[in-house]
Amino acid sequence: RERKRLRVRGILSLVLPPLLALGTAILSAALSGRWYLGVLLFPLLWEIFLHPVQALFTRGVRPRPLPRMALDGAVPEYARTLIVVSDLLPEAARAPAAAAHLEELYRANRQGAVEILMLADYKSAAEPVCPADEADYSAMRQEIDRLNDRYSGGFLLAVRDRTFSAAQGCYTGYERKRGAITQLVQAICGEEVPGLHLSGCTGHLTQVKYLILLDADTDLPFNTALVMARCL
Repeated sequence: RERKRLRVRGILSLVLPPLLALGTAILSAALSGRWYLGVLLFPLLWEIFLHPVQALFTRGVRPRPLPRMALDGAVPEYARTLIVVSDLLPEAARAPAAAAHLEELYRANRQGAVEILMLADYKSAAEPVCPADEADYSAMRQEIDRLNDRYSGGFLLAVRDRTFSAAQGCYTGYERKRGAITQLVQAICGEEVPGLHLSGCTGHLTQVKYLILLDADTDLPFNTALVMARCL
């Protein structure tokens, strides 16, 4: 019964703000005689109603703390964690900037058995192979090797070949991000994945237990990988 009550609260907290905003916007437009006023007010009113409604329906709801493992300040081998940054393979000139972001993630989350993998696709194209592909791949691979030399390991690169997508009418990474993650998991499980090129510090790949998936523009604050591994 408690779970059902919380579910109803959650649904209402999601549904009511846009409904209240829509009703108020329509009323304002009708009273003013300016139809465009409702369109302009709707997103603003949604934001205004959102926080009070959510505060109302979450009042009295007790938080449920997640059980956590005691990891003593570092991720152990049995909880080996791989931080995966999903992105398009950068042009050769942008490879150092992409590597700097990977390094920043590593420096903030290097407590124990944590590694960083860049999971990249080539940009969509009319052909399966483009003239700049080799240069772009080599530049990013060199950056990964440089990071591994600096930190004695911890960085990986996974790049997928293009395949033809009938839906998009071009050559691109198979099923985009979803397909990339699926194929990475297959590689972690020890399967041979055609068209997936792995390089860098790959010796511990099949020992990975947890994945933390990030977009290219997402940061991971200090020690977050350890905090998440404790809860997983």
